[in-house]
Amino acid sequence: TDMTLDQRKGVYLLGPEKELAKKFNNKAVQFELLDSSIPLVDFRICSSRAELLKVTAQLRAVWQDGIFVSRVYSAAGSGSIITTAQSEVESFFSDNDAPFLITRYIPHEHDPTVLAVVANDHDVYIAGIADQRIEGGNRFVGSIWPSVLAPTIQAELAAYTRQVGQLLGRHGYRGIFGCDYIVTADGQVRFIEINARKQGTTYEFCCALEQILPAGSPSLPELEYYAVRENRF
Repeated sequence: TDMTLDQRKGVYLLGPEKELAKKFNNKAVQFELLDSSIPLVDFRICSSRAELLKVTAQLRAVWQDGIFVSRVYSAAGSGSIITTAQSEVESFFSDNDAPFLITRYIPHEHDPTVLAVVANDHDVYIAGIADQRIEGGNRFVGSIWPSVLAPTIQAELAAYTRQVGQLLGRHGYRGIFGCDYIVTADGQVRFIEINARKQGTTYEFCCALEQILPAGSPSLPELEYYAVRENRF
């Protein structure tokens, strides 16, 4: 059921406007929006199950390490699968819950995630970078902080996430969001998805920042409050 608490007079939910959140949680929208602006994995968007089966069959010989198939709305591994055979696509996606996003699976060493807050079309606060624990190739089971990644790679991740945040800000998005990436063995960074919401590391970083930052520093909820209500930090 839909939450209607925010329809009551005088009640505000602290976070991005829900229609914008819905729009930017759509993986097809994300990849189309970011294509050519930050490093993405190779992708295709399929508008039907029939197209999904046709395109994955055509790419199977080219994307030999596997094909990641996902419904455009999925989180923590639900609604998605890494496939190495067409039978897996056929059995997992038995209905026509289109569209679908397919991406080339790239063997990699790390699955970092970056948590941030958007205040306007320019100001983006990077709360931190954590290393996700992923099981079965796509199921999120937790995260570890601080990241083991080199400072240069962490700086690259923060720069890409700030770029994504500014783009979201230009569309009116305000509040917390996150970006997931992969990092290959030779240090290449590739974007995986935007979490246009409070993602799995949000509460962890709320607690961590209370311990790390100097006394009197604003908390994550305080940063989001001013971002949402006043378009500033």
